Amino acid sequence: MNHKNQNPELTETVIFLHIHKTAGTTLHKIIDRQYPDQQDFFIKSADDYPLFETFTMEQRNRYRLIRGHMHFGVHKLLSKPFAYFTVLRNPIERAISYYYYMKNTPAHYNYEQANRMGLHEFLEQGVDILMANGQTRIWAGERPDIGYNECTEEILVQAKDNLDKYCAVVGLTERFDTTLLLLKNRFGWKNVFYTRQNVSANRLKRHDLPAKTLQLLEELNQLDMAFFQYGVERFEEQIRQQKKTFPIQLKIFQMMNKLVPFALPAYKLWVKGVRRIR
Repeated sequence: MNHKNQNPELTETVIFLHIHKTAGTTLHKIIDRQYPDQQDFFIKSADDYPLFETFTMEQRNRYRLIRGHMHFGVHKLLSKPFAYFTVLRNPIERAISYYYYMKNTPAHYNYEQANRMGLHEFLEQGVDILMANGQTRIWAGERPDIGYNECTEEILVQAKDNLDKYCAVVGLTERFDTTLLLLKNRFGWKNVFYTRQNVSANRLKRHDLPAKTLQLLEELNQLDMAFFQYGVERFEEQIRQQKKTFPIQLKIFQMMNKLVPFALPAYKLWVKGVRRIR
């Protein structure tokens, strides 16, 4: 599939491969404004993907968007054009953020373990498989036979190949505004203004970690570091493919987006006032 910037086909299904703690919650809020609910299949729980598999081909093909936490490969359940996009993040920062997300989210299945163990023990015990080369694992496709910290160079090659062949836009958490404009230009999105959502609270920073914990994180995410760097190269290539006005477009967007925290409360008050008058 050609992943260069182009006008998307009206019939294609957009697939958002959401990797944990890559600014996905903020992005989902923006996506909510782009597609009608009846054309948006959102994988929010472990039961949703199996449910999608039970649909007829005609039912699956009706969706314009499929999104959520899943491994690469859902396009195999479609018989129409499709285009993936994803957002990657520095693997060390992502793993730290993910641990504190589990620690602060009672509904998460690893909440108790994350609160019972410190980060170092949590990593040593292999409690959550996505703490070790999680981004590579997701983009390589589901491989239940590969356990915690058992990813190989073969898996990395597969993940890179899938990203190359199927991912229309590779975004970066660290350059979120630029990512949004790449998505807007590729998929024809409107109104991509935002305020940050679901930022992990009370988490240690990378430089606050004990040296042995940081070393363990790096050892567990060597493939992810290589995959992330590959994604950064793809990201930069996508920018080079944009029109010459792209840097100006980005600056204007950032200036306008700074007004959102002030404009949104005023807009809500205005709407409330209009409703009262009615």
